[in-house]
Amino acid sequence: MPWTGTHHQPAPFALLSPAAAAIVVAIMLLTGCMSPEQARRAIRWDVYLMIAGSFGVSAGLDQSGGAAAIANLIVTIGKSAGGGNFTIAAV
Repeated sequence: MPWTGTHHQPAPFALLSPAAAAIVVAIMLLTGCMSPEQARRAIRWDVYLMIAGSFGVSAGLDQSGGAAAIANLIVTIGKSAGGGNFTIAAV
């Protein structure tokens, strides 16, 4: 069976978490539990920038054939190590 959800949640609830988080943040801002400045400081921009950058790198590797070359190299190393599928997965 293919995996269709997040690590901790089944697929029907995968989109509920971001919506629930946005609602909770809105409630916290409206009730004064957190100021807009505190909310802005709580965002980890470095994480978002790294994720955004990884999309570009992965697209470039895929279009240039680099991803296939790396995958083939891993398979070759696994096979030359004398193993089967498990050895390749371990490499």
